[in-house]
Parts: sequence; C-alpha cells; structure tokens
Amino acid sequence: MRSNWMRAAGVLLLVSSSFPSIAQQFPPTTRTDDFHESFHGKELVDPYHWLEDSSSLEARKWIDEQNAYAHALLDPLPMRPEINRQITEMMRHDQIGAPEQRNGYYYFSKRGAAEDLWSFYRRKMTGGSDELLLDPHPLSKEHTTSISEFAVSDDGRFVAYGDRQGGRDETDLRILDVASHHDLADHFPPALYRGLAFRRDGSGFYYNLESRETGQRLFYHALGSDIAKDVELFGKGFGADTWIAPQVSEDGRYLLVNVQHGWAKGEIYFQRIGARRRSAR
Repeated sequence: MRSNWMRAAGVLLLVSSSFPSIAQQFPPTTRTDDFHESFHGKELVDPYHWLEDSSSLEARKWIDEQNAYAHALLDPLPMRPEINRQITEMMRHDQIGAPEQRNGYYYFSKRGAAEDLWSFYRRKMTGGSDELLLDPHPLSKEHTTSISEFAVSDDGRFVAYGDRQGGRDETDLRILDVASHHDLADHFPPALYRGLAFRRDGSGFYYNLESRETGQRLFYHALGSDIAKDVELFGKGFGADTWIAPQVSEDGRYLLVNVQHGWAKGEIYFQRIGARRRSAR
C-alpha cells in the first residue's frame, strides 16, 4: 500500500518537468492585509485573515479562481485519469474503528468500501451479525452530515454522539436510547464538545465544552434534566491552551480530570463524585 502511494506521488512530482508550459502559468494573485492579533501576550501578523470568512463574496471569488487555475493545469495531464483510478482503488476498502466493550457487546464505527460516511454499530461479544445503530447517510442528500461517536454508557443503554453538518467544527450533541433506536429529549445545541464520560450507573455524564475565547470547561448533565441548568464543575482559570478530558474511575466513585497544558505539562485532578472538593497530583 505504501509503495503504491509513493509511486503515485512520484508521478505527480514529475509533472512540472514533463510539461514545462505549466511553469509559464501563474496563479491568481492573493490580496494581503496588515492584520494583527494578540494571543496570550504574543502578537500575530496574519496577512490572509480575510480568507477566514469563506462565505464572503471576495473569498468565494478567490476560491473559484484558484479552482479554475488548478483545473487548467491538472485536467489536461494524460496520466491524471490513471492516477485517479489507482488512488480511488487504494482508498476503496472496508474500514472499522477500534471497538468499545460494554455489557456483552462491542460498539464500533464502520465504513463500507462503497460508503461515504462512517456508521455506528454494535455486535454481541459471543458472535452474531452487526446491528446498525446510527446511519448518517439518510440525514443529508449529498452526504454532508456525519456522525461522531463520543461515548457509550457502561450498561450499553445509551450512546452519546455528535451530529456534524457540512464539515463544521461544532456538533449537535445527542443521546441515543439503544433499545428504542430513538434519541432522548436531551438535545444539546451546536457547540465544540471535546470529551464525555458517563457515570457508571448511566444516570448522567460529564462533558467538556470549549469556548474559542475562554477555553475548555467541564460540565455535568443528568439525563432528562434541563440542559440550561447544567453546572460548570471544572476549568475556571485555565486558558485556551489547556486541554481537559473527563474520566470516571472503574469503581464509579471518583471523577478524574486529565489536564494538559500545551505539550509542556500534564496534571490529573480528582474528586469524589457528589463532593465539591478536588485534589491534584
């Protein structure tokens, strides 16, 4: 597989030398700005900041021009159809994600060779066929809505998953009742959900909610309760460069919070579930 990819890459590298006329063409010009931002006391100069608004008329015009330029160079190449065929063939195979073991079942994601998106399944550990739990393909005509699996409760009754539309960063957080194959009424609004851990009894879960301005914060949600009343438990005082991941101990008595300060420092905070005090090590 690796050698096939290397051969395809080698063909692409030879394109410019085989077709000197390509070097005589120039890409569309890209406007630059004197844009400055400050992050954590450091000033950042970003001359292409205006391209972050990809929906603006100017950005759309720039994208169309770049696409037209790329197609003008690539479409006439005689080896392009064969490269496309080989790469498509190499990518067209069944794929399966790492399983989670819960209450006698394996829960896992899978994408068939002819499918555009990942679906979510479960299978009895003693054997049997795969049971489809979540299929994103019917959710959008052009298959632009995908599903991101977050966590499965210990008893396997609930699956927390994200519904991502159009490749956006934010997801809708939903809770699937596996027995009924229907979502609970606990429907979270689109946001940056970065981690989730169920309590061992399945009564609720801890989740990480990220703000682009203030960073990550840890909340708790009891199933069936008002989402607007979820309480912030952890994260105040940490900046946007800190990553937080919740985990419940195997005996269900403690909440463990892994805190990573960039790549330089890591900590673990823990508190007894139901208590307010926390410790660190």
